[in-house]
Amino acid sequence: MSHGGRAHLYGSREATISLGLAATDKRGAIEELVDLLDRGGRVVDREGPVQTVLSREEQVSTGPGNASAIPYAKTDAMRRAGVAFSRRVEAIDWETLDASRANLLFLIAVLPAGAGHEHLEVPAMRSRRLIDDHWRSRLQEAGSSEEVLSLLGEVHA
Repeated sequence: MSHGGRAHLYGSREATISLGLAATDKRGAIEELVDLLDRGGRVVDREGPVQTVLSREEQVSTGPGNASAIPYAKTDAMRRAGVAFSRRVEAIDWETLDASRANLLFLIAVLPAGAGHEHLEVPAMRSRRLIDDHWRSRLQEAGSSEEVLSLLGEVHA
């Protein structure tokens, strides 16, 4: 795949990126993001990552603000680690740290064994990048999965 190292987390761009999230609430968004990973062949048991993320959200919000949320799961219900991204035209309530609504949604799911700090490093990289108004604006305006994948690649640059 032409995107080198990103292939192991994103897999098929069609399977892991959606520019038209239909959900209108947090739970529905989490379920749609897990479905993206499932269609990409990364999920063994769909309820595993859904329940893990929902439990985490009860403890602390994974919405750093800036219209974004980065829920993540560390669960045996994954075949392999993956990242799903979706964007919604109208933001949804996510209880973000800055009280904004979220429409840029990243789900990171990893296996407990061998995950190391991957489940924390990826959200941290995203959070730092999401502070950049210009980059976030470009992500909001991206017209294709390929454009999104290119922008996400800038996180690792």
